[in-house]
Amino acid sequence: MERNMFNNIEGNICKEDPEQNMYIFQTKNFGNFGIMICSDIFDIERMLLYQTKIHHLFIISLNKDLNTYFAMAESLARMLYCNVVICNTGYYGGSVVISPYEDNNKRTVYKYQGQNMFNTHIVNIPVDSLDIAQKFDFANDDKKKKYSL
Repeated sequence: MERNMFNNIEGNICKEDPEQNMYIFQTKNFGNFGIMICSDIFDIERMLLYQTKIHHLFIISLNKDLNTYFAMAESLARMLYCNVVICNTGYYGGSVVISPYEDNNKRTVYKYQGQNMFNTHIVNIPVDSLDIAQKFDFANDDKKKKYSL
């Protein structure tokens, strides 16, 4: 569907990238982050490469299967132990921000669902406390004594 959409743009050529490069962006103030485009969300190898290396995962998509994307956001936040931000654009708009808080009432930081609506939002997601939690040694430390996560 996406390839057909982009092929309809005059002068545009849409080709698959045979290398499927992955990038990790490193910043001091905002943490490390990775980016996925649409169906990359289902690439298990990509997920494994991001594990323990990023604080945030940004996924940009144009997908009408919102329920699957929302479930994947929750799964990725737990598997990668990072903030997951999905920006789903287009007619079937639905975006979500999930953070791996221990308290399940805090995990869904933001969720938007609605078609044909323009939406811009600013959300607060953890960086410092997430970095500390990612470095926590569960084998040798007592979480309750050392940190309040």
